[in-house]
Amino acid sequence: MSWNEYITSSLLSSGVIVQGAILGKADMQLYAEEGGFQLVSGYEAAVTNDDGSQKNETIDEVAAMQGFFESGSNPKFGFRMNQVKYQLMRKQDGPTLYLKCSSGGACVAATNTLVIVGIYKASGNDAMAAQVACNSAVENLADYLRQSSF
Repeated sequence: MSWNEYITSSLLSSGVIVQGAILGKADMQLYAEEGGFQLVSGYEAAVTNDDGSQKNETIDEVAAMQGFFESGSNPKFGFRMNQVKYQLMRKQDGPTLYLKCSSGGACVAATNTLVIVGIYKASGNDAMAAQVACNSAVENLADYLRQSSF
């Protein structure tokens, strides 16, 4: 099965995931994506400082995500994908990240060599069901790929 088929059959088939991706864990190389997913490097974004003031900073989503999987420390300017900032809700061994943004959220799970990403868009009463379905789809694919020595 191709990487794109894993995304289509395991992630998008959940009915809630609108963007999915499989990346190489060592270098964040994009192996496959659906829905326009991307990690963007070198853009300017307003970042809130500890004192509440804002400052424009150059964001490198690739380096931030790669740094997280190398060191386990949270990125300096937060978790960002597709130029959207996500709030870390919780982190689990594996590692698996559960993220939230104003329009939905994401689940990011790592295997030995891969990173699987699922992003959902939902709000209000639909948000919890979408979150659970997204997390389950990403976690199940990550478990399968781990068992397949990825």
